[in-house]
Amino acid sequence: MAFDMGIDVLTEEQYRELQQLGNFDTKTSSWIITPAAIRKLGGALFCDRRYNTVLFITTVQNLTMPREGFVLIAMLSFVKKYYEKKRNKCQG
Repeated sequence: MAFDMGIDVLTEEQYRELQQLGNFDTKTSSWIITPAAIRKLGGALFCDRRYNTVLFITTVQNLTMPREGFVLIAMLSFVKKYYEKKRNKCQG
């Protein structure tokens, strides 16, 4: 369904960009796109912000996925627009 809407899971680079806009995933974690070589070995990547640091963590795919879900590119777009609007109000 998300794919049909043009939404995808963030890459590591996109997640780092998102974290520059604010403190996200301070109490949750989000799955990010995992390179094929890691997936082939049964791993998956997720990340969060703890101790004022963005952390990238690996796990085994067949473990139960956390309830928090995915950070989506749609969220990145929304957050960017929100902060741009907020910044423009402050500047003028």
